[in-house]
Amino acid sequence: MQLYQANTFWQRFKGLLGKKTWPANQVLLIRPCSSVHTVGMRFPICVIFLGRDYRVLKVISFLKPWRLAYCRKAYCVLELATGVLSEDKALAWEQACCLAEGFFQQISEKRTGN
Repeated sequence: MQLYQANTFWQRFKGLLGKKTWPANQVLLIRPCSSVHTVGMRFPICVIFLGRDYRVLKVISFLKPWRLAYCRKAYCVLELATGVLSEDKALAWEQACCLAEGFFQQISEKRTGN
């Protein structure tokens, strides 16, 4: 999966707005972030809220357009195409944990140069 990051105010503000679709092989990391919306979006998304330690706090497998979601203790969010995670809550949670671990391992390796 390809990771995109939204770290500046304007990148976070825009998020996926204006996109017609979001491919299943792409993930948007929004940091810092504890809430997301799909106002004006044309498609549902999957949302994974993560804490400062990048542990999964909340998973929403199907957030419809024109909705709002939040997690008070979240530090960042991963946004994915719907269908990437299972509709089964337990399996979706496990998949989200694996995705988060993989992405943040990549990020830490880039920072350290390994």
